[in-house]
Amino acid sequence: MAAWFDRLSVSRRLLLGSLAFILPVAVLGWFMDASFRFDLRIARQELAGTAYLRAVYAAAEAVEDAERLRPVAGKGLDGAVEAEARRRAAAALEALVAAHAAASGDLYLTRDDLAARGLERLDPTTLLRTWERLPAEDRLRDDVPLPGELL
Repeated sequence: MAAWFDRLSVSRRLLLGSLAFILPVAVLGWFMDASFRFDLRIARQELAGTAYLRAVYAAAEAVEDAERLRPVAGKGLDGAVEAEARRRAAAALEALVAAHAAASGDLYLTRDDLAARGLERLDPTTLLRTWERLPAEDRLRDDVPLPGELL
C-alpha cells in the first residue's frame, strides 16, 4: 500500500473507507431525486393537458351544437333553443379561457408560445371575443377560428 495510507490511524482509514462508499450512494440519491422530480413534472403536465382537453372538447361540442341549430333557426325552431345553445357555447368558451389560464404555465400555452407555433389566433380569449362579436349568420365562415380547430 501507499506509505501515506500506512501512516493513518485505523479510525481515519475507516473514515476514508466510509466516504468511498457514501459518495456513490449520495450521487445515486441525487439522481433518483432528479428522476422523481422529472416524473412528477411530466405527470403534472399530463393532468393539466387532460383538464385542458376536457375544456376544449366541451367548447367544441357546444359551439358545434350552436352552429348546427343556426341554419334551422327561422324554420319553425323556437328562438329560445338557439339562444340557449349559444349561451352554452359562450359558457363553454369562458370555461376554456379559465382552463387555458390554469394550464398555460404547465403546457406552454401563453400567447407568445402559440405565436411561435403560428397558432396565435387559437388563443381561447381571442376565440371567445370572436364568438361574441360575430353575428349568427357569419359564424360558419371558413376564416373564423372556432374551438374545433384546437383539436
